[in-house]
Amino acid sequence: MTKFSFFVPAVALGLAAATPAVAQDNGFEGARAEALIGFDHVSIKDFGMSGLGLGGLVGYDWQDGNIVYGFEGEVDGNTTRKTSVDQDERRAIKANLDLSAGARVGYVLSPKALVYGKAGYTVARFRSDWRDEESKGYARLVTTGFRVGAGVEYKLSDAAFVKGEVRLSHYGKDGDLEQGLWREQALAGVGIRF
Repeated sequence: MTKFSFFVPAVALGLAAATPAVAQDNGFEGARAEALIGFDHVSIKDFGMSGLGLGGLVGYDWQDGNIVYGFEGEVDGNTTRKTSVDQDERRAIKANLDLSAGARVGYVLSPKALVYGKAGYTVARFRSDWRDEESKGYARLVTTGFRVGAGVEYKLSDAAFVKGEVRLSHYGKDGDLEQGLWREQALAGVGIRF
């Protein structure tokens, strides 16, 4: 009986000590997964096309005081395309898959709000289709470049968050892209931190 009387308070004390650690908010640190949607615009010289961007992102962040830093990888699709008809020729240009990898650094404004900047490497695919009275065909282009952006992340709970982000990508000179190609995006996202 004496041993049991000692054991129960000891277990209760251990649980009480462990509870704050389990319930503790990890801030903005840990692995995260996100779904993204928003405006996508691609341009070169005087040509431009717009559509809806859709994507998924995974990353990992560390937090040191008010500073948050981490890395991320992203896969994006979109509806961005433009079709033109010139006399008897029809031409359609479409932006396809976009892959990116990079890093971000942010500052914690409050226990729920984070502002951040990001930079990274991006690879994009494009396709051009044409057709006239005598022939038809297509061409594919894969081009690489850099991406920069900034955003705000807001915590809905210890795990869930929403975000807003703007970004600019530049794809380097490649074949017909003598001046390079630009991509502008404004995206909203929802995510889970593990």
